Amino acid sequence: MRLNLSKRLKELQREVARKEKELARDMEMMLAFPRCKYCGSGHVVKFGTFRGVQRWWCKECQRKFVDNRALPGMKTPKEQVASALNMYYEGMSLNAIRRHYGRCTKTILLIARFMRGGKV
Repeated sequence: MRLNLSKRLKELQREVARKEKELARDMEMMLAFPRCKYCGSGHVVKFGTFRGVQRWWCKECQRKFVDNRALPGMKTPKEQVASALNMYYEGMSLNAIRRHYGRCTKTILLIARFMRGGKV
């Protein structure tokens, strides 16, 4: 009886270890593949690289995108856009914002017009 319990315990420990490995692999896969920046779908596949940047293909909306934390159609990360707009609307000059971020003044103006809903 005692031999059967220890044998069963070892089997359960192996099974738990196997399940933990599967879970870790699944979590790694979920973190490795981004969501589509256009439709938010998780059904994306790698679509090659362009100038060293990984490109992705969405199977739902059938669009290509780069996972660079930027809004669709923009190259600048969302956090940087929000911060630059905040500085702009608080009265900081465009040249000061340009010096701070290293972007050209035209980019900051285009972002401001885009966010107001005007033509770019």
